[in-house]
Amino acid sequence: MISTDHFTLILSPTISSFSPASAAVGATVTISGTNLSTTTAVTFGGIPAVILSKTPSTVKVTVPVAAITGKLVVTNPAATITSQGTFTVALPPTLGSFSPTSGLVGTTVTMTGSGFTGATAVTFAGILTTFMVDSDTQIRALVPVSAVNGTIKVTAPGGNVVSATRFTVTLY
Repeated sequence: MISTDHFTLILSPTISSFSPASAAVGATVTISGTNLSTTTAVTFGGIPAVILSKTPSTVKVTVPVAAITGKLVVTNPAATITSQGTFTVALPPTLGSFSPTSGLVGTTVTMTGSGFTGATAVTFAGILTTFMVDSDTQIRALVPVSAVNGTIKVTAPGGNVVSATRFTVTLY
């Protein structure tokens, strides 16, 4: 932005990057580029975002409810521009079932659902365990050493999901 006593020249914004490239609704996304301090709107797949802060080189926004995977669009009084890259809205994971429903410590439990890609944690009644993401719809986890009866929780980029039923730890 260039200003004199008589006028203000507002330059078109540019987008060089945004981070993260994937996030859930409500997450903060930082868009980097130039001429961003005059940003008046940012949209995710056409859905307006809340602008949290802006500087000449960054604008921080919240992923809006109903956002869809697609390009980010930044508008200022001079122009509207579209990101080169695609932003992915991480959907909340679901946990439909797990099998077996009971077992010894060390038993492999297979969970089916959706939104598991990028999962960062699996717990049995709050006890962290080792796991393997086989696909977006399947995770295998080991019943941890100190496990007790309780629900299974999966933490993924789109949020957390807790099983509707409890896993039973057997002693022998």
